[in-house]
Amino acid sequence: MAAQQPTLVGTCMVPMSEKYLQQVQDVEAALYPADEAASAEGLEFRMRNAGDFFHVALDQNDSLVGYICGTTTKKDALGMLFGNRLFLPICSSIVHR
Repeated sequence: MAAQQPTLVGTCMVPMSEKYLQQVQDVEAALYPADEAASAEGLEFRMRNAGDFFHVALDQNDSLVGYICGTTTKKDALGMLFGNRLFLPICSSIVHR
């Protein structure tokens, strides 16, 4: 019998905001090596410049359970072409409990 997989029922995604900055930075520091974790300045830059692609996942108590951060470019197309399909690069996708 396979183990039951955790679910994120009741979780919602909202745009990243200053309200969650410290929590996201704490998760970055806990999960990434120091030279790879995003700084507060880096996270703020992402919010300002790629906010459409930076969201946090919140549980029913408005607590952070994860986040996802894509990227942006000044080129005409964003993403990588594989065959005839275009994919959006994702920088970070974190589920934290």
